[in-house]
Amino acid sequence: MDNQELMRYLKDAIELETSIVEQEHMIAEYTKLSMMRKPERHIVKYPTAPSAKEFKLDSTKGFFIGFMFFAILIVLLFAFTSLHRDSSSAIISLAFSLLIIAGLAVYIRSIIQDKKKVDEANMRAWQDYERTRRSIAKRNDENATQYQLNLSTWARSNTDMQSFMAAPLAKSRALLERFYASDVIYPKYRTLPALTSIYEYFMTGRCTELTGPHGAYNLYEDELRKDTVISQLNAVIENLEQIRQNQYMLYQQVKAIQENTAVIASELKQIKGYAVQIAQLTALNAYYAALNERNTRITMYYHL
Repeated sequence: MDNQELMRYLKDAIELETSIVEQEHMIAEYTKLSMMRKPERHIVKYPTAPSAKEFKLDSTKGFFIGFMFFAILIVLLFAFTSLHRDSSSAIISLAFSLLIIAGLAVYIRSIIQDKKKVDEANMRAWQDYERTRRSIAKRNDENATQYQLNLSTWARSNTDMQSFMAAPLAKSRALLERFYASDVIYPKYRTLPALTSIYEYFMTGRCTELTGPHGAYNLYEDELRKDTVISQLNAVIENLEQIRQNQYMLYQQVKAIQENTAVIASELKQIKGYAVQIAQLTALNAYYAALNERNTRITMYYHL
């Protein structure tokens, strides 16, 4: 394989590796957004049961009733003792006693009415509580039914979407495995950071071969020892601006991954309701169409 063919091979390997990382990020983004859209069951809390108001006869009223009974007793006693000596005084005393009794009866009746009002208020409060409780129980039953419907819709749609996104990723991984089967690139360097650095070496003329003391592998290992390049993709993403100078192509690939993922994420965020209409996701479908076209090109060119 001459250098031109090798550079083409490296570039295609970079595209395949990039597409896999890209798809993994998209699936992770969808999973996060999907969990945010997962239905929640709304449970209305029941109100606190009303506390019964207790009717209390305060000390003043109790003292007054006792005093009135005592007064009646005194007057009746006076009337009884006066009955044989002075009938007119006895009659007046009896009349006065009856008047006090009538007043006391009216007063006691008002107390009884007050107690009745308290009892009625307690009954109304309890009836209102029971009505509210039945209404809330009905709403909770309706919410539970709707929640189960929403959850079923969400779960079915989520499964369909995960399958839709997982299938191209599985095909891309299988294609990459067949692509590397020719052993053009040593397994240790089949990573996006290594491939982009090696490709740059050839592009800039720093290397003209993979192996040997002046080969791309040796130069890459030397830069790793000197911490000139970063080999872990996660570290690259966290320190993206720092690699721009020494790993420019890797910088470009990661930026492209972030931008493409952001476009798809923006579209996924627009999804309303619990069902995803896959056919209406224009950006995602366009991405997979381009991915399929690239994979087909690589498959045909390398007879994979």
